[in-house]
Amino acid sequence: MILDSHIDVPYRLWRQHLEGLEIDDISGSTDGDFDFIRARKGGLNVPFFSIYLPASTQEDGTSHQMANELIDMVEDIVTLYPKKFILINSVADLGSILKKI
Repeated sequence: MILDSHIDVPYRLWRQHLEGLEIDDISGSTDGDFDFIRARKGGLNVPFFSIYLPASTQEDGTSHQMANELIDMVEDIVTLYPKKFILINSVADLGSILKKI
Protein backbone atom coordinates (compact mmCIF):
# COMPACT_ATOMS: atom_id res chain seq x y z
CA MET A 1 0.00 0.00 0.00
CA ILE A 2 1.20 3.50 -0.83
CA LEU A 3 -0.63 6.28 1.01
CA ASP A 4 -0.03 10.00 0.50
CA SER A 5 -1.50 11.80 3.49
CA HIS A 6 -1.16 15.38 2.30
CA ILE A 7 -2.70 16.03 -1.08
CA ASP A 8 -4.03 19.58 -1.08
CA VAL A 9 -6.07 19.20 -4.28
CA PRO A 10 -9.25 20.57 -2.67
CA TYR A 11 -7.50 23.88 -1.96
CA ARG A 12 -6.09 24.03 -5.50
CA LEU A 13 -9.52 23.42 -7.03
CA TRP A 14 -11.12 25.94 -4.65
CA ARG A 15 -8.57 28.58 -5.72
CA GLN A 16 -9.23 27.85 -9.40
CA HIS A 17 -12.96 28.32 -8.80
CA LEU A 18 -12.41 31.52 -6.80
CA GLU A 19 -10.20 32.97 -9.54
CA GLY A 20 -12.71 32.09 -12.27
CA LEU A 21 -10.35 29.59 -13.87
CA GLU A 22 -11.30 26.27 -15.41
CA ILE A 23 -11.29 23.70 -12.62
CA ASP A 24 -8.95 20.77 -13.21
CA ASP A 25 -10.56 17.39 -13.83
CA ILE A 26 -8.38 15.34 -11.47
CA SER A 27 -9.95 12.10 -12.72
CA GLY A 28 -7.82 12.55 -15.82
CA SER A 29 -4.44 14.17 -16.41
CA THR A 30 -3.71 17.72 -15.20
CA ASP A 31 -0.80 20.12 -14.89
CA GLY A 32 -1.20 20.19 -11.09
CA ASP A 33 0.74 18.16 -8.54
CA PHE A 34 -1.95 15.46 -8.38
CA ASP A 35 -4.21 13.69 -10.83
CA PHE A 36 -5.65 10.19 -10.87
CA ILE A 37 -3.70 8.95 -13.89
CA ARG A 38 -0.25 9.84 -12.54
CA ALA A 39 -1.18 8.68 -9.04
CA ARG A 40 -2.15 5.20 -10.24
CA LYS A 41 0.81 5.02 -12.60
CA GLY A 42 3.08 5.82 -9.65
CA GLY A 43 1.47 3.11 -7.50
CA LEU A 44 -0.47 5.39 -5.14
CA ASN A 45 -3.30 3.35 -3.62
CA VAL A 46 -4.67 5.77 -1.03
CA PRO A 47 -4.67 9.49 -1.77
CA PHE A 48 -5.67 11.44 1.35
CA PHE A 49 -7.06 14.84 0.40
CA SER A 50 -6.10 17.29 3.11
CA ILE A 51 -8.27 20.24 4.03
CA TYR A 52 -5.56 22.89 3.86
CA LEU A 53 -6.47 26.34 5.19
CA PRO A 54 -4.17 29.35 4.97
CA ALA A 55 -3.42 30.95 8.35
CA SER A 56 -5.15 34.11 7.13
CA THR A 57 -8.53 32.32 7.31
CA GLN A 58 -8.17 31.98 11.07
CA GLU A 59 -7.27 35.64 11.38
CA ASP A 60 -10.21 36.87 9.31
CA GLY A 61 -12.72 34.35 10.72
CA THR A 62 -13.38 32.46 7.47
CA SER A 63 -11.68 29.17 8.38
CA HIS A 64 -14.87 27.28 9.34
CA GLN A 65 -16.68 28.29 6.15
CA MET A 66 -13.69 27.50 3.97
CA ALA A 67 -13.12 24.11 5.64
CA ASN A 68 -16.74 23.18 4.96
CA GLU A 69 -16.43 24.28 1.32
CA LEU A 70 -13.32 22.11 0.89
CA ILE A 71 -14.99 19.12 2.55
CA ASP A 72 -17.97 19.59 0.21
CA MET A 73 -15.52 19.66 -2.70
CA VAL A 74 -14.02 16.30 -1.63
CA GLU A 75 -17.50 14.81 -1.34
CA ASP A 76 -18.32 16.14 -4.83
CA ILE A 77 -15.18 14.49 -6.24
CA VAL A 78 -16.27 11.14 -4.77
CA THR A 79 -19.79 11.61 -6.14
CA LEU A 80 -18.56 12.57 -9.62
CA TYR A 81 -15.96 9.79 -9.88
CA PRO A 82 -17.16 6.86 -7.73
CA LYS A 83 -15.05 4.34 -9.66
CA LYS A 84 -11.88 6.30 -8.91
CA PHE A 85 -12.37 7.85 -5.47
CA ILE A 86 -13.91 6.53 -2.25
CA LEU A 87 -14.63 8.46 0.91
CA ILE A 88 -13.03 6.72 3.87
CA ASN A 89 -14.63 7.61 7.19
CA SER A 90 -12.87 5.21 9.54
CA VAL A 91 -9.95 2.84 9.97
CA ALA A 92 -12.40 -0.03 9.38
CA ASP A 93 -13.34 1.51 6.01
CA LEU A 94 -9.66 1.71 5.09
CA GLY A 95 -9.12 -1.93 6.09
CA SER A 96 -12.05 -3.08 3.94
CA ILE A 97 -10.80 -1.12 0.96
CA LEU A 98 -7.23 -2.37 1.29
CA LYS A 99 -8.47 -5.96 1.16
CA LYS A 100 -9.89 -5.20 -2.30
CA ILE A 101 -6.70 -3.65 -3.67
